[in-house]
Amino acid sequence: MTVTNVSAYDQGKEALEGLTTDDQLGLLWFVYTKLGKSITPAAPGASGSEIAQGLFNQVKELPHEQQLQVMREIVEKANTQLSRQYGSLSPETKLAFWYFLAQGME
Repeated sequence: MTVTNVSAYDQGKEALEGLTTDDQLGLLWFVYTKLGKSITPAAPGASGSEIAQGLFNQVKELPHEQQLQVMREIVEKANTQLSRQYGSLSPETKLAFWYFLAQGME
């Protein structure tokens, strides 16, 4: 008998990846609206925070429909300049980027 130990993280990741791109973005927005006020962002001046802010600023300058398209491309790991920049970030910096995006949508 083979026992498979699948962590809650792996189960959650698999469930998230099973959603459509727009549903994934919607879930991220829902989580932010429920938890966003309780999240403590990185200290001002932290290098990861500055990098995330720089990428966010590039996205912020785009028209709204293009901003949504960039978010879709990031989720889909498309081979675009902004998606590649995002892909090179540390997990913490990626989280900061999504935090800045959510704040910008308020």
